[in-house]
Amino acid sequence: RRGVSAHALRASTEPAADLPARFTRALESEGLVGRGAIVLALVSGGRDSVALLHLLAHSRAALQLQLHVLHFNHRTRPECDEEEAFVGRLAAEHAAAFHVRRLERVPTSGLQAQTREWRRAEASALLGRLVGERAAAWGADAAAADAVIVLGHHADDDAETVLLKWLRGSHITNLAGMRPRDGAFVRPLLRVRKEELTAWLDLSGLRWMEDASNAKPDYKRNKVRLELLPLLLELTEGALASRLADLVAQGAEARRLLEHVLDAQPASPAKADGSLDVPELLRLPAAAQTEVLHRFIYDQSGRPSAYAEVQRVLAHARSANRQFELHLADGWLLGRSGSRLRVAPRAQDRPTPTGGAAKQWATARVLLVGAQGEVSVSHPSDCSVVLRAGEVAARAGAGGAGGAAAAACEGLVLFNVPPGSRLRVRARLDGDRITPAWRERPIKLKDFLRGQKVPLHERDSLRVVAWEPATATSGFAPDIDSDTSGGSGGEVLAVYPAHVSSRYAHDDGVHPPLRLHVESREASET
Repeated sequence: RRGVSAHALRASTEPAADLPARFTRALESEGLVGRGAIVLALVSGGRDSVALLHLLAHSRAALQLQLHVLHFNHRTRPECDEEEAFVGRLAAEHAAAFHVRRLERVPTSGLQAQTREWRRAEASALLGRLVGERAAAWGADAAAADAVIVLGHHADDDAETVLLKWLRGSHITNLAGMRPRDGAFVRPLLRVRKEELTAWLDLSGLRWMEDASNAKPDYKRNKVRLELLPLLLELTEGALASRLADLVAQGAEARRLLEHVLDAQPASPAKADGSLDVPELLRLPAAAQTEVLHRFIYDQSGRPSAYAEVQRVLAHARSANRQFELHLADGWLLGRSGSRLRVAPRAQDRPTPTGGAAKQWATARVLLVGAQGEVSVSHPSDCSVVLRAGEVAARAGAGGAGGAAAAACEGLVLFNVPPGSRLRVRARLDGDRITPAWRERPIKLKDFLRGQKVPLHERDSLRVVAWEPATATSGFAPDIDSDTSGGSGGEVLAVYPAHVSSRYAHDDGVHPPLRLHVESREASET
């Protein structure tokens, strides 16, 4: 099938017939690919990658390239097997080694992101294997030669990338497009327009396969390509590429200026322990504060922040509040404790209100002396729990009660827990509440921990004692206020090992006290 451009771009100022010669010169003069390099071309069968393969084949003799072709069969469309066979024939036509990787299981969500990571990992692994084989065959000198993974991104793809960054709210210093070379990944077509590739393929009588999904605006990049780019090209009278290049250049100038300012500072606000010193940050010029904070969040989370997100953090950092938490995008949390900022992922392994099916649980039980019933405490399998009431103790997973376990049982004491109660040791949850000794009504647990000056980075590792979710409203949890069991959390009896809710901190003489000791599994086995 012959491909058709999704939209018409202004013609290149250089003739399409000269493209192979210009491509070869650029590979060498711009240092993209060294002579004698292993070149692993990723070829889907579409226009861009087919043009790339033909151009690499043209350059192979001049640069003594060892050409390999890697095709990914995603198994998501009926045409996938046909495309694999087509690329295999192209590789054979150019006497290039042909490699195929087939997706074993199609992701049910996040298809684009997950398959992109899969492709990068597979390509990197194959390149490593090829380098190892060359070294084994030709020795250390051959191992030192260049080896690259070549991608077919062109100038239009680069424009899309800049526009997508702008749509996400990126800072001007981070509006750069794709890098021509990024480690082993090389993009030699970034100065070539899509229309020029199409014209050269047509002129040469070369065929390609058209992926019909690229014509569907199901993803944001496709919408930018199919709808936004044509409109911007019209409004800029074909000068969109130069407008974007000017914007990127201005951003690069701003970045260099900021780097000069930061290099002149006696010390960096970013510390070796992964924190950011707020007073040192705020002594910098405002633009430098934005840049440092953006880099800090990226270094800690691996994700770029929108400009608005960075400014929101800065507004809190500049306030008098020395304790706060802010939710960042993509499941990250930033907080201040004293003079330091820290970034951490929001706890993903917290059990859900129904108990969390993915987490393994064990149970410790103790019989209350002189009472008709027992108290049980479920807990994650990554810790052990010892319960003690009177002279009876039980340790989950330890083969029953034992004197040594009872003797070693320290921890905290809970009063007024009735027989039949079912408790749980777990991580804190959003919506958890606790009643401090100095209050009559419960408050949010996160506010309590902030008031106790518990550092943000330590809060998700704390263990709390709460009611078993399935029984919190079934009579086992006495006198639970309606506003303490709503949301995703509930009433917290204690924060281990130091803070007990007021109603369980004093003995009313009705039920035997419980002593509870929690120990991480790692600590208990060393």
